[in-house]
Amino acid sequence: MIQIIWKNRNQKHVITVGSFVFVGNGAYSVSHPDNSPHYDLVIKNVQKHHAGVYECQVSTREEMSINIQLNVIGTSL
Repeated sequence: MIQIIWKNRNQKHVITVGSFVFVGNGAYSVSHPDNSPHYDLVIKNVQKHHAGVYECQVSTREEMSINIQLNVIGTSL
């Protein structure tokens, strides 16, 4: 079974696996439309401390991943 994992590269813990969110502060969720292969990380009320490099891992026989840089500009949205 393939799992999609999201984590912040600056932190040790995993944010999500599939649609399950491990961070309980309500800021993070996963958008996964029915019959879609996409598992998009959603961050509500983005703040400067959310900035950084996020990694999306696809667990397969050969581990695949992509890094996404999130830049937060300004103090509020």
